[in-house]
Amino acid sequence: MESPRSRQINDKSGREGQAAILLAIMVSSFLMFFMFAVNTGLLINAKISVQTAADAAAYAGAAVQARQMNAISYLNYDMRRQFKKFMFRYAYQSSLGNPRFPGTGSPDAEYDFPKLDFSGGAAGVLLPLKVPVVCVPISAAVGQSSDSCLSVNYRNTAYDVNAATNMINSLNSTMQAYLNGASAIAAVANELCAGRSGVNTFAAISWLFRGDLEETSVDQMLQDTTQSTLSNQDRAKLKTQLSPLTRGLGLYPRNVLNLMRIETLKDFINEKAVSVDWDGMKALENKSGADAHERTILAYKSALGNLNSSVFDAEKTQLEELQPSKMLELEEIKASFKVYVQAMIPITANPTVNDPTSCRSFIYKINANDAPVGVKLASTGNKNVHYAVRLRTYVKPRGLLFMQGSGELELDAMAAAKPFGSRIGPKGLQVSDFIVTKSNLPSVNGSPICTTDCNSPNLSLGNTTNFYTLGFLKDMHTLAGGNTPSTTGILDAQSHALAPNPGEVGLYNIIPPPPAANGSQDPMDFEFIPFSDQNSTRSTTQVYRFYAPVFPKGGASIAQKVDQFLQSIFPNVSVSNDPVGLNLSDLRNKLKTSLVNYIGGTALSTGGNYSENGETETFAALELPIQNVTQPKPYMVTTAKEVRTSWSPDHHKVSSYDVKFTPRFGYSVKLVSFRDLMRQGLTTDDPDVEKMSH
Repeated sequence: MESPRSRQINDKSGREGQAAILLAIMVSSFLMFFMFAVNTGLLINAKISVQTAADAAAYAGAAVQARQMNAISYLNYDMRRQFKKFMFRYAYQSSLGNPRFPGTGSPDAEYDFPKLDFSGGAAGVLLPLKVPVVCVPISAAVGQSSDSCLSVNYRNTAYDVNAATNMINSLNSTMQAYLNGASAIAAVANELCAGRSGVNTFAAISWLFRGDLEETSVDQMLQDTTQSTLSNQDRAKLKTQLSPLTRGLGLYPRNVLNLMRIETLKDFINEKAVSVDWDGMKALENKSGADAHERTILAYKSALGNLNSSVFDAEKTQLEELQPSKMLELEEIKASFKVYVQAMIPITANPTVNDPTSCRSFIYKINANDAPVGVKLASTGNKNVHYAVRLRTYVKPRGLLFMQGSGELELDAMAAAKPFGSRIGPKGLQVSDFIVTKSNLPSVNGSPICTTDCNSPNLSLGNTTNFYTLGFLKDMHTLAGGNTPSTTGILDAQSHALAPNPGEVGLYNIIPPPPAANGSQDPMDFEFIPFSDQNSTRSTTQVYRFYAPVFPKGGASIAQKVDQFLQSIFPNVSVSNDPVGLNLSDLRNKLKTSLVNYIGGTALSTGGNYSENGETETFAALELPIQNVTQPKPYMVTTAKEVRTSWSPDHHKVSSYDVKFTPRFGYSVKLVSFRDLMRQGLTTDDPDVEKMSH
């Protein structure tokens, strides 16, 4: 029989056993809740990490797009500046030889580019031509006036002597000597007369079509255009005088090159969407055309940089790009116009009463067809540039507590970003912005200068000012040195003529001047890296270099690419009434050859001495739009804050105590709603995209 004490001890042991079981259950439950809370927290943290990585990938890809769009906008504005440079040369340098330049009258009136026409008589008639005419006097220093560029005919002194001596039955020795001397003078005049045609043609062709910077090309062009009409000594003198005034690539080759860079950058932006993992990204990196996949490579690396490698499996992380087939479509603006050149033909036959001139001068025109002058957003397309991604990654088995042996956990996230805040160029840009139609042009020697399609190149500088405005030409003349302009002065005037105009602000992305050398702060200081150049004579502080390849590695051959652009730009270049042996049927071939040599030779491969501004095949190098402008005018923009981008506020305040708004230029990047992009037409083959929360 059990004693009461034994029963008490047994009851106590039972209760203690039950308590131990309850305690074990409680501890286990606590541990389970703890494990759940910790793992949930770690899972949430992992999900946040994946979303952060997706955001970083989207931002990195959009940043590449923003840089590429900035480069396109810089090149587009440079195309406009190249047209300005041509206009300065055509409207100003062409007229320097005229002693009546720049004339008098209302500063707001257009200069009428007068010429004196003798028309077979002794008295001259002053003709208002209304258009510039290329004429470089070869009997005077560059910039000096000469009657050779005012008159379109010259009296034949030998004719006058002949006419007088016909009245004399017999010539004495003195009169015969005089006649021989006059004939010799006329022969020299004939040589200069024919030479002027070649020199004028040389200047016009250089400004339009010069395709390389080799000094030998100047010799060859002078030889081709002046042929045997000038001595080697005269040709050498002309080379010294003309080289500084024809330096740099011509309008066509420079803007063809700009267009080739723009086309490549546009193709980069429109590069087909891909899906890559670690091995795929490395394969893109090692491709010959890796530069076309820069956004994908950097986006993937940015994603990995935000993922903890001890938690996530980097090699299995996958990036899927989500975007339409085309995000940026551009339309080329190509202007066709006439370039007028003064040509002279010596009268070598015996002069008659009906033709008492020694140098028959007339105006002929070069048909500059489809000159590339800029790009704009295509009217049939959209500018919906953005970068959207879906990032899929896996948590390692030991990535979460108490997850051992349970396999990998898949996590994914989506994000989108886009460039914003600037412009490639005006939406309303059109051909008529670059030409002016002239009518009722006068006749020279009975032949009208132009009767139909008399488009002349011109460009507005704001308000009523353009390159033909008398006030503008007077300003340029003053900057160049007035009645005794020098080469340095003419180039200084050119810098002023190329300055940004108020009407361009907000429509173009204009590079401001670099930060002040004295350390003073400008509201729009930006990172400016002067490039190293072995050519010590070349300024490195007035040139902005940026990544803009002519074409991607592994693309079409240089010759094929150049030929493609030349075919699309001017397949039918021609010259009407060609009096100087100018054969433009092979000009296109020469231009192709010079561009192929320029791009594929040492010029662009090394950025050598004969590379403009030190540009290379990969890096564009543009002169800063605001430079050396020491005498500003109302039609010039001269400070950095004046060229702020279109989205910058009109009123800004910057001080050491209160910084509200700072002027900006160029494209920035912002994260955007993925759903908004879906509504704008983002497409993907993944059926799960629309089911996901964004």
